[in-house]
Amino acid sequence: VVLINEMTFSGASLIAHYIKQSGRGELVGTTSGGSSRQTYGGTMHTHRLGPAGELTLTVPNYILKLPKPIPGNVAPDHEVIYSRENLLEGEDAQLQVAKMVLGIE
Repeated sequence: VVLINEMTFSGASLIAHYIKQSGRGELVGTTSGGSSRQTYGGTMHTHRLGPAGELTLTVPNYILKLPKPIPGNVAPDHEVIYSRENLLEGEDAQLQVAKMVLGIE
């Protein structure tokens, strides 16, 4: 089980995508911030454009196209959204669902 949310980007999103698409695990939480089609990385290169260099173009070093790409960001198998009540009571709703998926408790 991998917990994801809107703050899951970059390498974490890649791992979540691979785990879901390979059937090796299940994702719990909310839709990630990272794409399930491709990811960018490496050193960012900045180029100044325009007569006075007033425009900036930033380009990543590489693009990795993911296997079995799907539109949008990485979506969980089990969507769990925290409620105000969960937070006030100190309950970890995502962890409870993860335990259920694993057959714990």
